[in-house]
Amino acid sequence: MYDLELPKQLHLRLVRMLYESLRLDQNDYNSAKTRFDILIKLLRRKHLERKDLCLDPIILIELIENQIETNSNRMKIFPIPNSYQSKLNQLVIISRVYFDVNATESILQRWSQYLCIHCKDFNRYLCYFSLFLPTLLYPEEHQKGFHSWFQDFFSLWLQIPLSKSKLHKPLIILFARLSQTACGYIDWQPYLLEIFQRFDHIVKNKLNDYKNLLKYFLIWIVHLIDPRSKAIDYLRQIIVALNFDNKFDKFILSSLPFVLIHRYQNESKKNCWFNQTPSESLLTETIIRELGSSIQQKFFAKYFIRQTRIESMLLSALIMTNPIVFADLIEENLSIGCDDYSRPNFFCSILHLYASSVYSIISDDTIGPKHRLKLAENLYKITDTLGTHNHSAYPQILSAIKSIVILEIPFFDFAKMSEANLISSLTKFEQKFLKQSDKLVQFPLYFIDRCLNLFEIIGENKHLQEAFSKDFDLILISMFIRCPHRTIEEIIDKIINFYQNNSNATNFKLFELILQNLVLIYPEKIMRKFFPYLLDYFAVLPERFDLENSSNKQNKFKYN
Repeated sequence: MYDLELPKQLHLRLVRMLYESLRLDQNDYNSAKTRFDILIKLLRRKHLERKDLCLDPIILIELIENQIETNSNRMKIFPIPNSYQSKLNQLVIISRVYFDVNATESILQRWSQYLCIHCKDFNRYLCYFSLFLPTLLYPEEHQKGFHSWFQDFFSLWLQIPLSKSKLHKPLIILFARLSQTACGYIDWQPYLLEIFQRFDHIVKNKLNDYKNLLKYFLIWIVHLIDPRSKAIDYLRQIIVALNFDNKFDKFILSSLPFVLIHRYQNESKKNCWFNQTPSESLLTETIIRELGSSIQQKFFAKYFIRQTRIESMLLSALIMTNPIVFADLIEENLSIGCDDYSRPNFFCSILHLYASSVYSIISDDTIGPKHRLKLAENLYKITDTLGTHNHSAYPQILSAIKSIVILEIPFFDFAKMSEANLISSLTKFEQKFLKQSDKLVQFPLYFIDRCLNLFEIIGENKHLQEAFSKDFDLILISMFIRCPHRTIEEIIDKIINFYQNNSNATNFKLFELILQNLVLIYPEKIMRKFFPYLLDYFAVLPERFDLENSSNKQNKFKYN
């Protein structure tokens, strides 16, 4: 339907029809779950504006309440399936963006009576509020939105002892969402001291009950920051006391840059769902670099000593906060690691750092041009370590190669441009970049040659093959898509020669990966080269041997 460009009016009609159908037969859980799935897909398909679609929250509220009532009546003998409950929650999360402007008032009237810390079902109704209350409203509608509940809910949060983490969870999640969707429209200044005191207490005492809530707390805190706010000073004091020695602190230090970068990127693009943050509240590069630098210093102090490892995605964000600090240090240590065979852990660490940082470094306006010219040199330097360094480093070596190959640097034919007298009109930087591109054109052939020499070493060792092939596919496809045709012809000839000279070539998983990627992009070239071998087998099939009596020949024939 959507491939045929379903009109917006029909899309809306379909959403409304299915949403209204949720009132029907609420005890048929399989049918309801199917409708949940379809509605989630429809609501995700197009990000509509709230003026286009308005949904009544009461339908979903009744489903939630009916679910609780049914579970208690059945005395948990035939409980409602967990998959139904999780899908319903998911539908509420995606639907609340389209709740009407009076939804907040309806929700508060329905459940406010249960907001007492001594109430038996206090936690359940806190979870309902956290799930249902709409926080994404147009600025002119805020009076009918969070203004009617924020002060009461914040006071309630301060009354709950920190020992009761279950009661804190729904409120912290709600405040994190509010700070994100109404960023710049709330004056957090009067509340900063209490927020940071509580966060500081959790961090200092390493309260493990709050481990799963740290990411929400960080989202909340990061969205409190603006150039005029004291939140930066409070956050700076907390960062000073943290280090990478324990898991609790490490999670905060590695996740904080990710949340900072995520907010900065969101504020840089337009989204029909989210309100644009007012210009005076925007997160600035200066703030990001200042906070990022203090975390980077702590990171470097431990990275090479204790082999501190964090996920690539989080490490990339840490580097993006201030790539200038990383660039020269990484280049220097990369050369040391490639030449030193005696420290495999150090070599793997620097490769992990390089793979995570290369894009951020070359994208930086200040240092990018200088480091862009070193890409080809680094690519060959890293590839040369295949076969010379310990096998345990292969995954990191390939990850580093992939990080350069996927950058989609254009391939230029330097020789042809020289013949056409096009070089003299270019700047010195452009000429250097073209020479590098000429080296990159030769790289696919060099890489394949290196890999074919390694196949005998790797053999049929499944562990080594898996370690080697993790990023292998992506490297191949990135190279082959942009290779000149003459280079591809040379690569195919190398593959054919290897196939002819190695009777067990078909047992090598990596050889098969090379062949499969070539077939995917250049089926005609591969067919032209391989078809004669197939014809030879057909010709000798009835005369030379009986396939039933020769499993080796039979396998070779099937492979061809």
